[in-house]
Amino acid sequence: AEATLVPINELPQRAAEHDHFTVIGAGKTGMDAVVWLVETGVDPDNISWVRPSDYWLFNRESILNHPALFETTIGSFLGELEILGSVSTVDEYCLQMEARGVWHRIDPTITPTKFHAAVCSKRELAMLSSVKDVIRLGHVTHIANGMLTLRDGTATVPKNSLYVDCSASAGIVMDEQPPVFDGDTINLNLIRPFQPLFGAALIAFLETKVPDAAARAACTHTVNFHDTPAQYVAEMLPAMMNQGAWSKVPPVKEWMERTRLQAMNHLMTGFDPTDSAKMELLMRFGPAAKAAVGNIPKLLANSQ
Repeated sequence: AEATLVPINELPQRAAEHDHFTVIGAGKTGMDAVVWLVETGVDPDNISWVRPSDYWLFNRESILNHPALFETTIGSFLGELEILGSVSTVDEYCLQMEARGVWHRIDPTITPTKFHAAVCSKRELAMLSSVKDVIRLGHVTHIANGMLTLRDGTATVPKNSLYVDCSASAGIVMDEQPPVFDGDTINLNLIRPFQPLFGAALIAFLETKVPDAAARAACTHTVNFHDTPAQYVAEMLPAMMNQGAWSKVPPVKEWMERTRLQAMNHLMTGFDPTDSAKMELLMRFGPAAKAAVGNIPKLLANSQ
């Protein structure tokens, strides 16, 4: 029999035909496939998972945008800035993010090399960790019924395993990406890390409400997609430049304070300015951001 390979969208329709599953891809789509299989009752021992790389993951419980979790989520945002302002290398940054509970990883014995800003709850992490047949032989180059050929070797899986293709990669824009506002063309580049919907909405607002070309340019430095923690840290600099510019353009500042796409607005619902503990947290953001901007070039240089 030939091997059966399906995209993740076909998994619900095809799962009942198979007793074993081989998930190809270590990223968020692969994680979603594994979680779906485990949640629907598949024994983790009946799942093989091709993971050429491991990823750092946001801990969902640390970044929920609800006012009842103000201290936790604001503490996570602030903690990241304070870490960026104090560590010497990207490796230290990653471990500090894990120690603070902002990030976590599937396998504590493996140091992840990738970060795509995927979000994963502790419950989901436990399901992912329950899969023990992890194939770490690089990317798949060929599949057959019961056999995979990978860049660094071959691996066997049970006959008639359903291969689930989760191997597509996220886009990295070109180094010479044109600006957002480029003559009569608008390029929908990222202007905040991993938040394309927010960026598209703000670009549309700038188009309609802010005609000044210099203000538009200051608000829309391109923030690239990132594949590694070091790339993510590097993209923090144009992101912080944008954030600073948004607060200096009155129409943009007003829009930022009311858009539902801004996480802070949800956290600030019902905020009491006489709450000294919460105010103390917020007052630490300015100095922490300044320290982070000053330290990021140094920690990147030390991580080469």
